[in-house]
Amino acid sequence: MRHDLIEEHNTSSNPTFDCILSARLSRRGMLGGAASAAALTAIGVGMTADAGAADGAARAAKRSLGLNFNPVAKGLEDAVILPPGYSYKVLYALGDPIHARISDYANDGSDEYWTFAYRSGDHHDGMHFFGMGGNGRWDRNAASRGLLCLNHEAITPAYLHPAGQTIVNGVRTVPEEVKREFYVHGVSIIELGRRASKFGRAGEWAYDRSSRFNQRIHTLSPMKITGPASRSRYLVTRFSPEGNMTRGTVNNCANGHTPWGTYLTCEENFAGYFRRIAAVDNPRRTAKEVAAFARYGVAGTGRELWATVTPDTPDNLFGRWNAEKLGVSAEEAYAELEAVQTKVRRLVSSVEVRERFVYHCPYCGGIESPTCAYMDHPLEWKIEHSLKKPWKEYVTVEKTIETDLRT
Repeated sequence: MRHDLIEEHNTSSNPTFDCILSARLSRRGMLGGAASAAALTAIGVGMTADAGAADGAARAAKRSLGLNFNPVAKGLEDAVILPPGYSYKVLYALGDPIHARISDYANDGSDEYWTFAYRSGDHHDGMHFFGMGGNGRWDRNAASRGLLCLNHEAITPAYLHPAGQTIVNGVRTVPEEVKREFYVHGVSIIELGRRASKFGRAGEWAYDRSSRFNQRIHTLSPMKITGPASRSRYLVTRFSPEGNMTRGTVNNCANGHTPWGTYLTCEENFAGYFRRIAAVDNPRRTAKEVAAFARYGVAGTGRELWATVTPDTPDNLFGRWNAEKLGVSAEEAYAELEAVQTKVRRLVSSVEVRERFVYHCPYCGGIESPTCAYMDHPLEWKIEHSLKKPWKEYVTVEKTIETDLRT
């Protein structure tokens, strides 16, 4: 993923973070130098030849702490080359399964797209290791077992599909390929350890393929919105008509962790995944909207062309990546929808309403699949996490609808 700044989107006159950081570091260095000089004076070591000798000895001691190895020669070979005496081992690679029931990675594009909800993602990036004690809880001092939280920033399509992405006239034509890419982005949480009984040879690090702690968070992972914005009309979508849910995370690059042992993952360049042809969309927008899109760089066809898949799903699985204004505003659309629903309710006085629910698993992609690892979860849990929510069916018990329509 490129990290170079292509266009300046921040048009304010405020000082940049880089300027603030540089000033802070410069001030810290000045204070540190002043404090060192004061300390030397306080203990009677004047700024004399003795001080210079001591300074030279300190520099020599600092140099002796460096790594001691022979430099690796420059080369173009596609391989990991280390100095003599050093070795490496691949710990967790693209496609590695994190569930006992998921097969080994075929690495030829034939793995079913939904299995990537239980496999390593692509383009490993920011990560943090959380030590874990024998009780299965976070222990900052534990060093032989723990959870590795790992970002998956982007993808290399040539390695995911049999012949790369299928694109015809600028349009993605194979939905399963796009769904595979949805799952490959995000975050991995895997258990690591170096215990001989469970992880192989003593002292050798490996990940536990069947650990109950293993988890993938990807572009389709259901997420609950909390706080004052929850249920706001601005968050209403086809996926969440109530405005209290959203889906997934993408382009996870930087990371951090809290003092209380939680992981922070940060999205980078997310705007590049959305489709918005500025020449077409800008005339439909207010000046404020155009300025906001320019600030975040939302313009272009979309990095992976996800928005081009048709037909879309009822909950906007692919269309959510299209940031263009395609018709009336969201508020107008939902006002019309509410009016239609009101009319329908007036017409179904002689209609029996039945509620139905079929679990659409966001992790394996199955629909009431008997092999799904989550089918035994409580009904409330499945309703909360299902890609398709409960819906109502209207079963006619009297043929009075046509009469109502005429009135």
